[in-house]
Amino acid sequence: MIFNSKPQYQTSPAFDDLLDIGAGGGNNYFEGQELRDYSVNLLDQVNAGTLDPYYARELLDSRIEPGSDFVNKGKYKRLANYQVPDDVQGSIFDSVANAYLGGSDGLATEELRNRLFEQARAMGATGSRRELNEYLTSEALKQPGADLYTPGQNVFEQEISARYGPLARNAQGKRTGGNLVFGENAERYAQNEELMASIQQGLRNYTNKMGAYGSLG
Repeated sequence: MIFNSKPQYQTSPAFDDLLDIGAGGGNNYFEGQELRDYSVNLLDQVNAGTLDPYYARELLDSRIEPGSDFVNKGKYKRLANYQVPDDVQGSIFDSVANAYLGGSDGLATEELRNRLFEQARAMGATGSRRELNEYLTSEALKQPGADLYTPGQNVFEQEISARYGPLARNAQGKRTGGNLVFGENAERYAQNEELMASIQQGLRNYTNKMGAYGSLG
């Protein structure tokens, strides 16, 4: 399964009404309950994964009058200091691992998972789904052996696949080094094995008849 490395954010129609108000400033500043409700709405959208946290912060800042004490309130800080929830972080890692590391049956060990999350937190890459996904994908592709699992192909591999069929992979998604010359047709592969066995046997019979030393296969 190929994971889309750039999650798409799409707001709801109800939330679009808030965005249509226009840029902050002048008479567009919010106050009191209106500002509190707006911040809660933004945070709900962020938690749902439909709005990028950094953009949500910009939207909220544009509605706060300079000098307002609201920036010291919990509702503001929850959005300003937003971190992707642990369960969502886990889901993002699993998607990246399945796409680029062969999943838990491949290179995605528990040790690697913990190490990449520790690095992501140290790099400040857990503030949005998009940011975390991009960081984990980048690090996953650096792992030794990851090239055997990646869905993409370089120019040479593309040329070989065009000529001999797609790259062959095992049940874990790891490349086996061959190509699916007959696609997914199991019967054709069986027939080809029989043909190759027949050819090898014919060569052995010929060399034996000629008195040659050694053997084939």
